[in-house]
Amino acid sequence: MRVSHLINSARPVTAELALRFSRALGQPPQYWLNLQTACDLKIAEDAMGQELLAVTELRIPDRD
Repeated sequence: MRVSHLINSARPVTAELALRFSRALGQPPQYWLNLQTACDLKIAEDAMGQELLAVTELRIPDRD
C-alpha cells in the first residue's frame, strides 16, 4: 500500500495500518483510527445531506 492511497482517500486506515503508523511515527494507534473515523463521518454526513436533517431527536420521558 502506498501512502498516496491514504492521502487521496482511496484506502482507509485499518487497525493493522494504525498499528504500523503508531510504531513508525510514535502516535498511538487510536489517533490514526480516530482520524479515519472523523473522515468517514464527514463523508457520510455530506452524502446524507437533507435526509439527515429530516431525522428528529427521540426524547425519552424522565421516570419520576
